[in-house]
Amino acid sequence: ALPAYPWEQRLAVAMFLCNSAQHEFYQGLMPVLAQQIDLSLEERLQFLEQEFEFALEESFPLWKEVSAQIKLRAFLASHFVQPDLFLRAVKGKETKTELFLQSNNIDFHREATCFRLANQSKIPDSAEYLFEIQDRSSQQVIQYLHPKVNEYWWDCCAASGGKSLLLKELEPDCYL
Repeated sequence: ALPAYPWEQRLAVAMFLCNSAQHEFYQGLMPVLAQQIDLSLEERLQFLEQEFEFALEESFPLWKEVSAQIKLRAFLASHFVQPDLFLRAVKGKETKTELFLQSNNIDFHREATCFRLANQSKIPDSAEYLFEIQDRSSQQVIQYLHPKVNEYWWDCCAASGGKSLLLKELEPDCYL
């Protein structure tokens, strides 16, 4: 988006859209953005559209390929919102995980063995292995898997290995 602007200003606009806190980068480069930081995302988009001829569609080159059933503006705007942070409690340590979060004054919402936190939450190290950082959707995929003893499994979507660890919790004697 904003192809006529220098890359530094384009980056400042991106930071303005993705953050709700003041940042010295755009404060120094484009002070007008710092004055608008308390606006909601939709209000920020409207401000940019009015002041800079910003076109949200330009931030997502394939916007014309998006299904007509999807609310295009909401979909495009969602790319500027940090998703929540999810923790998966290790099997049998759900209560300890909850107590750990409470004792560290970390706000959360519990969903079975999953804990939803604000993305910017700071999680201190725990003396005990209590949880994994794992997206909710990755946790839910395990509902469809039923590993058995001596079966071989290939986690072909393994970054940090969270689903592999979850498979081992379900069946310690399967092979990964």
